[in-house]
Amino acid sequence: MKRRLIYIVLAVLLVALVGNRVWRSSKRVETKSISQLQAEKGVPVSIHTVSRGEITEFVELSGTVHGIAQSDLISRITERVERVQVHAGEKVEKGQVLVVFDTGSPMAQYRQAKAALGDAERNSSRMKALFEKGAVSKQMLEQAESGLEIARANFEAASSLVRITSPITGVVTSLNVYEDEVVSVGSVLCTVARVDSVKIVASAGQTELRGLERGNQVSIAASQGARVSGRVSSISSSADPQTRTFRVEIVADNSSGYLKPGAFVTGKIRTAHEENTVVIPLTCISSHEVKPTVFVVTENDYAELRPVRIGITNERSAEILDGLREGEHVILRGHELLAGGEKLKIIE
Repeated sequence: MKRRLIYIVLAVLLVALVGNRVWRSSKRVETKSISQLQAEKGVPVSIHTVSRGEITEFVELSGTVHGIAQSDLISRITERVERVQVHAGEKVEKGQVLVVFDTGSPMAQYRQAKAALGDAERNSSRMKALFEKGAVSKQMLEQAESGLEIARANFEAASSLVRITSPITGVVTSLNVYEDEVVSVGSVLCTVARVDSVKIVASAGQTELRGLERGNQVSIAASQGARVSGRVSSISSSADPQTRTFRVEIVADNSSGYLKPGAFVTGKIRTAHEENTVVIPLTCISSHEVKPTVFVVTENDYAELRPVRIGITNERSAEILDGLREGEHVILRGHELLAGGEKLKIIE
C-alpha cells in the first residue's frame, strides 16, 4: 500500500515537472512584435527608380458660361404683355420681334404716333404733288418732309417700347415673361446671346495666378462627357475687394453646342511645361519639419531621409530641382512610418 502511494506521488511530481518545463519553454518562444520583425527582416516598401522625363503643370478654375455677345431685353414701360413670340432656347435673328405689349398703352403713345405718322405721310405726298404743279414753294415742301421725318422717328420710338426686338442674332437663353402678364419698367423680359462662341467668367486666388497668363490653353469639361478647347482671354490686374479673387475670362469655340449659357463648368489650364527633367511620383514625397523630403534607398537597403527642392507639380508627379540623381531609388509606398535609418525589405 505504501509502495503504491509512493508511485502515485512520483507520477504526480513527474507530470508537474514536465508541465513546468513545457510552460517555461512556451514563455521563451514569445510572439515577436511587428517592429521586431521589421527590425530583423526590414520594413516592407515598394520603390521607384528616379528618371528624367517631361511634366506639365495645370491649374483648374471654375466659372459660369456666357454667350460671347449677350443682351438683356428690358421693359421701358409698365404694361400688359400682349404676345410672346419666342421660346427659351429658340434661335432668333437680329431685328426679330420677340415680345409685344398692348399697343393701346397710353405710356407708349403708340397709336397716337402711328396716326401722326399717317398724317405726315399724306401731307408730304400732297405737298409734293402741289410743288410739282407750282402751287406751293420749295420751303413748304421741305417743311412737310421734315415733319414726316419727325413723325417717323416718333413712331419708331413708340414702336420700340411696345414691340421688343432682338438686337443680335443668337439664341434666347432665358425667357422671363408670359402673355397677359403686367410687367414694370426695368424688368428683364428675356436674354439673347450669341453662343457659337462663349465666354467663361471664373475667379482665381493669388496662388492660382502663378503661371497664368493671356493665351494659356484651356481644356473645359462640357456636357455629355465632352471636352472643349479654349484660351485665357483676360486676367484682372486687381482683386475683387469683397472676394479677394481675380476675374479670369476664357473664350472657347462652341460650334458643338456642348457649353450651355448659365452652366457652371471647370477648365484645366496649362501653366507650365518642362522636358528632360527629374520627375518622380507625387506619392514619394513626404514632409519633415515642414520641408519636402523623400526616403532614398541606400546601397545596403536602408532608408535615408533626404530633403528635396520641388519645381512644378501636377496631380500625379513632381519635378525635382535638387536632392535626387537619375538612377537612385526612392520609396514609393510604405514610407509613412519611417524616420530614416530603418532596414528595408524591397517588395517588387
